[in-house]
Amino acid sequence: MLSRKETITMLAKFTKIRFVVVLFEIYINFRHEVNLRSDMLSPDIYWDRSDLDTLYTDVIRHFTVRARVNALNEQLSYCEHTLQMLGDLLSNQHSYRLEWIIIILIVMEVVLELAHGWNDGWWDKFVKLREKEK
Repeated sequence: MLSRKETITMLAKFTKIRFVVVLFEIYINFRHEVNLRSDMLSPDIYWDRSDLDTLYTDVIRHFTVRARVNALNEQLSYCEHTLQMLGDLLSNQHSYRLEWIIIILIVMEVVLELAHGWNDGWWDKFVKLREKEK
């Protein structure tokens, strides 16, 4: 796990999206380690030594390793869901920002076209045409 100082350094160093990617990598590595280490000593290793096989089974049962791994996996699933929501939030913020950039560009284009038309004198022609209609 990262210390508080390392986490703050990481926050300052990376962009938001990169930070979520790093968190997701940490999550995947941790989940992999939990599941790999819990199944590392499987009974297949002890096929020629039945006394060790029964000892292994007793130890696993005594320390409730399977239940603990399942509980950790359930908690990690909540972590995964939170990271997924954070990634979606960042993606939505990026889309929202792009939409506003497009709106601003359209408004700028309309303003520039109106300024260009003003210099060409079409506004005066428009006003005269409106006066004739009245």
